[in-house]
Amino acid sequence: MSGDLRFFAFALLLTATLSSASSLAEEHIWWDPQPLPDDVSFPLPGVASLLFRPVEVRGPDYWDIGRVVTLGNQSGGLFEDPYKVEVAGSFPSGTQAGWTILLGKYEVTKGQYAAVMGNGDIVSGLKVLAQRSGDPLDKKLAATPAPSERDLAKPLTWISTASILEFVETLNHWCFRSAECFARLPRVGGAPGFFRLPSEVEWEFGARGGTAALDNGAFKEKTPFPPQDWQSYAWAAPVSQSNTTRIGRFKPTSGGFFDMFGNAAEQMTERFYTEWRQGRPGGAVVRGGSFLDQGADLRSSLRREVSTYQWDGGSTVGDTRSPTVGIRLAVGSDFVATPALFDQIKASYERFRSRRAATPAGRSLSDGLVAAGDPLDAVEALLQRARSTGREPDYAAIETQLAQLRRLLRERGEAAAIAAARLSLANLAELSRAIDQQSRDLKLLDGAPASTDDPDVVLRIQSLRNRIEAADKLITSIYGRYADRVGELFSLGSDYSGTALTKLDAQFQGAADRLYLAIVEQDLRRTEALGGADGTDRSRIVRSLQERVAN
Repeated sequence: MSGDLRFFAFALLLTATLSSASSLAEEHIWWDPQPLPDDVSFPLPGVASLLFRPVEVRGPDYWDIGRVVTLGNQSGGLFEDPYKVEVAGSFPSGTQAGWTILLGKYEVTKGQYAAVMGNGDIVSGLKVLAQRSGDPLDKKLAATPAPSERDLAKPLTWISTASILEFVETLNHWCFRSAECFARLPRVGGAPGFFRLPSEVEWEFGARGGTAALDNGAFKEKTPFPPQDWQSYAWAAPVSQSNTTRIGRFKPTSGGFFDMFGNAAEQMTERFYTEWRQGRPGGAVVRGGSFLDQGADLRSSLRREVSTYQWDGGSTVGDTRSPTVGIRLAVGSDFVATPALFDQIKASYERFRSRRAATPAGRSLSDGLVAAGDPLDAVEALLQRARSTGREPDYAAIETQLAQLRRLLRERGEAAAIAAARLSLANLAELSRAIDQQSRDLKLLDGAPASTDDPDVVLRIQSLRNRIEAADKLITSIYGRYADRVGELFSLGSDYSGTALTKLDAQFQGAADRLYLAIVEQDLRRTEALGGADGTDRSRIVRSLQERVAN
């Protein structure tokens, strides 16, 4: 591993030197408008580069209970409950102190996408973007012989998950073939790393400020900057003008990351879970909020689900292409990168096993639902013993097991109701954002000229109409999911659903959350009054959410 340490230290020094040299020669370049001394740079086809920031993680071993941190936010929104997790880096640090996470300094831009997909020819790459994108303005950009640096510096959005993965795969294969890029990839056991989307843990650990923030106490704060100063760090409502802006316009976080909050929400490598690795996996998960979010609501724990596929409520399902979702890359590695590392990893785990009970994974094994076993099996064993011996059953022991079974069933019923209630509230929050975006687009369309010969204006009007039509389909799809969740709450029974809503009412204090809870409670009462038939009312819900947006 010492060779990996030396290699990684050399790579950091080399890329920092090259980044500093390039910043002296060419200031405010569109792919790196704010160079920093310890940036890690990788070339792209043509003239552009990708910039990363190192996030140090303490502890030289593969496992270390000293790396357990608390992520999430008790006072945050849905799906943000605190959880403990052991954070880890992908590469040995340049010292013996620990490991390093390499996380993108900026969001990936349209120009960087075009450089990769056009193999260095940005104009050709923009034509690929026009084919993959759902934004008519990207088609206009592809027809421009000399695209502006302002356009190239805007974050990549409007493309599907499949197109994101296609881009990452194309980037990796090009880097493996490029002598310069391949030489800069950090190593584990001699094996090169690769580009990928970041994990939620990597993203939030980096967003909060990493190890330095743990040391100075800032890690637990809502944001890595004073919340009242958000306009210095993020592009968000009400100043964002319903669109993304070029990268690097604002101040960096303490870790040197730009646009981590607002601008484009950033898609992660995992699927969405309601809590950390709990429940069933859903769609894609995005972090950081977007230009549609209110600046005052931005926070490190903010996470949302985005559908991988978009259903129109009828027979048509297509790829989701969202104007609010982009990506920030990470550099990763396999855990067992080479066969020679297996013995090192095994020895490290043996040292760790005696302390594993102190980790989140170890503590999960002592959870009551796991340790309790199956009370029904215990009752069956007691009855079988009585039958085989001809003695009276041990009624006290059976009653104890039945009481435990009743407790477990209640816990599971309440958990299912809370999960269904959370999902219904999340559906309403998603519905509110879709209505907000559509309302803004309708206002812009109302202000457009009735007729014009300006091709740019015609294109923008058509783009607005397409977005309004897409929003209609999205609102129908979200409403359908919401109605299903209310039906699921009803099927669990008024006892469990009432308990779930009471607990959530005590947890969420925001005006929007309270409105969503009131809507769910009203629809649940209507469903009960109708004997289980759909009691939701789309027009009333939309009207209530429109009033919230207007206020």
